[in-house]
Formats: sequence, C-alpha cells, structure tokens
Amino acid sequence: IVLRVLGGEGELIQKIYVDFLSELTKAGAELCIFTHTYEEIREILEGCYKWIENPNYDPSKASITLRHFKERGLKQSDIQLILSNLEHDFNKYGIKIDYPPSSTHDQLKIDEERLKEIIIEVYSDNPYFNQDEKMQAIERDIKSISLIYRLRGRALFNNLKDAKYIFVTCNVGLNYSVYRFHNEEYAGKGFSIPPCVMDTFIGTLIWL
Repeated sequence: IVLRVLGGEGELIQKIYVDFLSELTKAGAELCIFTHTYEEIREILEGCYKWIENPNYDPSKASITLRHFKERGLKQSDIQLILSNLEHDFNKYGIKIDYPPSSTHDQLKIDEERLKEIIIEVYSDNPYFNQDEKMQAIERDIKSISLIYRLRGRALFNNLKDAKYIFVTCNVGLNYSVYRFHNEEYAGKGFSIPPCVMDTFIGTLIWL
C-alpha cells in the first residue's frame, strides 16, 4: 500500500491510494507502519536503485515497483530522490513509523509456525511462488500479524472500532491466510475481527 502511495505502480493507482489514506484519516484512523515494514520499503527502493540502470536487469525477476519505474524511464537519480524524501512523504501522508511493542509475555504470543504453514500452503497455489525468495517477506508479515495480536492483548473484538489495531493489506493471499489462522486459533468463540483485513474491505466500509 505504501509503495502504491509513493507512485510505485503508476499515477492512477497512486491517486486512488492517496485518497484512500485521506479517507481513513478523516474517519479517525491513525496511520502507522512498523519499523521493520519501513525497512522493507527502503530495501525495495534500494533494490530499484541498484537494478534500474543495470545491464543485467531481468523484468521476470523484478518487483512490480522496479518494473514500473523502468517502464517510466526513471534513472538512479530519480530513485535516490524518492529515498531521500521518504520520511518527508510519510509525514505528508500522515503515516507514522512506530516501533513494535516490547512486551514478550508468553500469553500474548501466537503460534507463528502454524501461521507460516498456512501462508506457505496458500501461496503455493500460485505456480510462480518461490518459497526461498519470499521467505523473508513472509517472516516480516508474520511478525506484523503477531504484533497486532499482542497490541490487542490477544482479546477478541466483533467490530473494527473496538479492535483498534488493524493490519491493512492489498495482499489477497496474506489476508486469506490470516483469516484461516484466526478462525482456527479461535474456533468455537464466535465471530471476531481478524488482525488483517483487505484495503478494499476498509475502503468499502468508509464509502458506505
């Protein structure tokens, strides 16, 4: 979502997601990303900087952001400017970089290995999925979901306002994986809001 806000998938997509963040803010949401998510965004942009003028550039191995920047004819200097302005842009869009909670109480931990199993199982339906290449991103997503559970104190909520902490994604596979994990983890306890929801879900609620 943040890369889309920064123009990593084109101007039209950028406008849609800038408006999306604006509507979230108007609705009273506080926009935050974890420190490790910020570092991941920087790594993706640094990868774009490394490969955008590299003669060995291979579009089949490039990120969506890199492919788009390449199609737009951007140079290393353009990527360097994006990196230099990153924190300024975060402030402009009202996104705070927040450190994860320090609590490590055992009762707040989730079964991260089980969540990983489900994510890999769901992602494996994609014939192009490469587990080794995606493992670092998967581990970061698991860390984010685990932190949302801890921020909630492992409590269950049946509406978004009470849940307070929501991990919003545009990754359908991750969203479905967390939904499966949540229903498995809290089977028999009735409906509750999982820690991860789709951007389209939140956007539709705001529109309604």
